[in-house]
Amino acid sequence: HPDANISLVQLDTSNTASVKATALELSRRFHHIDWLYLNAGQMPPSSINWRGFWPLTFANIRHIINTGGRVLQQTDTILDNGLSQVFSTNAFGHYSLVRELEPLTA
Repeated sequence: HPDANISLVQLDTSNTASVKATALELSRRFHHIDWLYLNAGQMPPSSINWRGFWPLTFANIRHIINTGGRVLQQTDTILDNGLSQVFSTNAFGHYSLVRELEPLTA
């Protein structure tokens, strides 16, 4: 649409203060939000399971490339707010932002 106004906002979805600050900034900048596209994902690998890698390499290399399944060993940390970093980044931060911006989407 030629009259569309697109704004990009960068924030740390694992940090509740960053989510709240971003929601406040967007509330000040806009009176209404038509579309909200949220994209973040984190899976911090700490090591490779070589024992799982070799059998899967010959059986299903596509599965390894697409998912890292049974090969990448994931580590996760607990944040100051008590939530895991992966959950906070991938789910809770998005949920919190949408809930804060809900009045602008009505």
